[in-house]
Parts: sequence; structure tokens; C-alpha cells
Amino acid sequence: MTLLILPLLLAADPVTADKPPDLPAPVEVRAAPGVPVVLRSGTPGGWELAREKADAAWLIPFPDGSGAYFVGSKSGDRVLVLVTRAAGEKPAPADRVVVVVGPPPDPEPAPPPKPKPDDALVRAFKDAVLADPAPAAEKAKQLADLAELYRQAAGFARAAEVASVADVVARVRTAAVALNVTGLPAVRAKVAAELAAVFPGDAPLTDESRAALAALFTRLSAALRAAGE
Repeated sequence: MTLLILPLLLAADPVTADKPPDLPAPVEVRAAPGVPVVLRSGTPGGWELAREKADAAWLIPFPDGSGAYFVGSKSGDRVLVLVTRAAGEKPAPADRVVVVVGPPPDPEPAPPPKPKPDDALVRAFKDAVLADPAPAAEKAKQLADLAELYRQAAGFARAAEVASVADVVARVRTAAVALNVTGLPAVRAKVAAELAAVFPGDAPLTDESRAALAALFTRLSAALRAAGE
């Protein structure tokens, strides 16, 4: 049995002769076909189905008015339940809840997993950073800037107007100078070695090599970020 708590929904304005009460939007809950659902409310009241003929839905109020059992049998049905309030001479508007009969909606697909950094490459970058004599704060900034630079380099590799590996490397170097990412020479040398191992010389870029070069820059960027954690 599913237990659902209904909030107390009261109109903001009192009932007057010339202005109807402002009713909030109905609360919506779900119920599996044939499975009883307990509806509860903080203040006792009268429970009823809003439509006259509800052959596929049943409502059994609790004796004290604090809640009710609801059962629906028709999948896809939407049933409006009202909870009327007794408040002396000025009854409050009804609470309203829409019970949707049927299975729950499909869950949102899980986001794709983040690429796992290359552990050996991360260790190599960390060792190079530790061996660098620059102040720690400056090294941390340069490492973060390098990670961002190579993340953007993946975009350079995919750009149709960039014709060769040398063109991509030239753009990366220009961006590095413009962004003042010139520290950590040992880290940059390791990056160059990784690049040369996959692309030992200049060559025109094909769809396949563009994808491979972009993937390499993405791997380098992830390893650099991991090295700074």
C-alpha cells in the first residue's frame, strides 16, 4: 500500500458574494491499477470523487475524515478527488488532488559517465608538477589553465577549416601564448610526447584522424584536471 500525504490547500482570499475563491492547482499523485492508495490530509474533511460516474475508481473515506482509501482499475485514468472543509458558517474551499492511475513514468536516463582519466598519465603529470620549482599556487593555476586549453583544443581538431595536425598544434600554441599558459614546461613536454606518439608527423586531417586527435586532447585535459585534485 502506498502512503501519500496531501498538503492543506486553502484559497488565499475569503469567499465573497462577488468573487469566487482562488483554488490552487490540484496536487497530482500516482496509483498503480488495483493497488490501494492512502490519501491523507492534515485537517479532517469530507472526501468525494469529483465526477458522478467513476466506475473504475473507488474512494472509501476514513470515519474521522483524516484520509481515504483510493483504488483505480483503469490505467491512464485521471480522477479528481475533493476534500471539503467544514469551517463553521464560512466553509473553506475544497482541497483537490488528481490521482493518475497507471505505472510511474519512465525514469530520466542516467547521464553518460565521465571519461576515466589515464592513471599512469595522471601520475606523470603530478610528478612533473611536484618537481617544478614554481610556487604551489602558480602551479595549480597553470595546471588548471592547461586542462582548459586542451579541452578547447579538442574543438580545434574538429573544426573543418583546420586542415592538418600542424594547423591544430599551431592554434594551440597561439592560444597558450595569448592566455599566458607558459609555465610547467615538464608537463607541456609530456603533452607533446603523448601527441607525437599518436601523430608522429604532420598529416592532413580526415574524419577519422580528427576524431582521434579530439579524443587525445580530451584525454589529456581529463588527466590534467585529475592531477590537480
